[in-house]
Amino acid sequence: MKSPLLATTLALTTVVCLQYSGRADSPLTSTPFYEAYTDVPMVMRAKRSGRLDLKMSEWLSSPQVPTDHKAALINALGWDFNGKANGQAYRAYLALRQGTTPENIPLESLTADDLMTLGYLTAMDNYFQPQRGMSFLNMAQERDPESYAIAMVRGLVEAQTLFDVSWCQVWQAVNRVDENPQLKRDLRPKAREIILKYMRLYRRDC
Repeated sequence: MKSPLLATTLALTTVVCLQYSGRADSPLTSTPFYEAYTDVPMVMRAKRSGRLDLKMSEWLSSPQVPTDHKAALINALGWDFNGKANGQAYRAYLALRQGTTPENIPLESLTADDLMTLGYLTAMDNYFQPQRGMSFLNMAQERDPESYAIAMVRGLVEAQTLFDVSWCQVWQAVNRVDENPQLKRDLRPKAREIILKYMRLYRRDC
């Protein structure tokens, strides 16, 4: 027969699991906003492959491609529990383009989009260590402080770094981006809603 204390503990555990089961994943693994860009062939190429190739790298580096389309491609590449190496592949591409080595790429020569791409890919490659992408994303936002797309990608990665710290802060990392009137909305409304629909699950902790 279960003791009263054990019964109470089990009951509380059940309540907590039911309350938070919707948040069993994480900001980087549960926001498939690429679904708002299924009309973009390169995004769907990324979804089918899951691995960055030369053609995608060239597309990501093109100034003619909108920032939000680039973010959608990275989102479509997805993640893997055992990790990926798309960030390394893009870094190697950038090094080849500049005639240097991946370790010696002059970051000051990269565009905001290049830095966003490098940071987001790095974070998605190992979502257990998303902080590895933050320095690139901080620089990207400094170079293009008006881009909602860049700020939202940075917000998602920041939220991932806070996942084991505070679920209220997880929500705030994205919400402060969404509520910033200074940002130009260069992300499709459907993509925004996909992100916020999941992230609102964390709002209850604030």
